[in-house]
Amino acid sequence: MKLRLILLVFLILDHFNRTLENEVCYLMDPRGDTIASSNRLLERQIRKRTQEITSILKQLRRLSGSIMDRQEAERKAIARELHDELGQLLMALRMDSAWLCSRLKDTDAPASERALTMGNLIDKIIDGVRDRAIRLRPGVLDTLCKK
Repeated sequence: MKLRLILLVFLILDHFNRTLENEVCYLMDPRGDTIASSNRLLERQIRKRTQEITSILKQLRRLSGSIMDRQEAERKAIARELHDELGQLLMALRMDSAWLCSRLKDTDAPASERALTMGNLIDKIIDGVRDRAIRLRPGVLDTLCKK
């Protein structure tokens, strides 16, 4: 008895659901189109917009990668300039201060001491330039990029 009652309720609900689905398909929106056709139109528009957004995101990723590559190339160029050009000039100054210090040691002790101090300052500048060049472009990046 209970099983028959449950089956009857199930059949009634199924019939009601199918009737409701059929009726929803024929409901009209304010323009006179059926709700189902409006729904299909909206789904197509959503798919189109989703594709456009996906395409734009791909373009943004490529652009971002390009910008990062250019920044890295610029850092590499600046680090190389610091190391090569400024490093050479500072080393030449360091060698001249050492030469001056040894030349003046016997004849002018205060000037020799001043040249020695100048050489020490140049050494600190060389260390600072080296540190900045490494921070701009660590050498380990070149090693990793080659592999």
